[in-house]
Amino acid sequence: GNSFWAMIGNSMLFSIVGQVMTMYFTTTLAFVATKYKFYGRKFFWYASFFMNTIPLYGSGGQTYTLYYNLGFINSYSILLLNTAALGLGFMYFESMYQGMSNTYFEAADIDGANDWHKCYFIAIPLSMGLVTALFIMNWMSSWNAYGGALIYHPKIPTFAAGIYLFQLQMRYGARADILYAA
Repeated sequence: GNSFWAMIGNSMLFSIVGQVMTMYFTTTLAFVATKYKFYGRKFFWYASFFMNTIPLYGSGGQTYTLYYNLGFINSYSILLLNTAALGLGFMYFESMYQGMSNTYFEAADIDGANDWHKCYFIAIPLSMGLVTALFIMNWMSSWNAYGGALIYHPKIPTFAAGIYLFQLQMRYGARADILYAA
């Protein structure tokens, strides 16, 4: 099997790098969809709402087939799936950016800031409380998740998957007749 430190490293990679990518894409998409007027910008809100309210039971087989065809099974490239920015966090950030005063951005326009500066030097620093809270919650969830690790990257085990497999081995692999003979 894999060593303890390899599983810890995989867990850190999947939980920390994955959540940094999620926060980056979620905050950026929410800012653009909130502060800029363009055709179809409400699509992101409706897509996020739909994804968070409609259960997709029975889609596991199709998801696995898609990941297999894209080469994500047993690959670190599965981290690219963290770029999906339409989770519940999108709705939180969109609400926050809607309540954010435009005077910050008007002052930045006067100072000559471009759109990139407004997003990364004004909006995201003002939303660091929400970024931190969602990062910690998502990190804890990702650190403790073993189901996806067992299904999508069993050859790259995480610590949670290793603990789960060890627990199963101890429960069902032990010789109960010897343990209870005393």
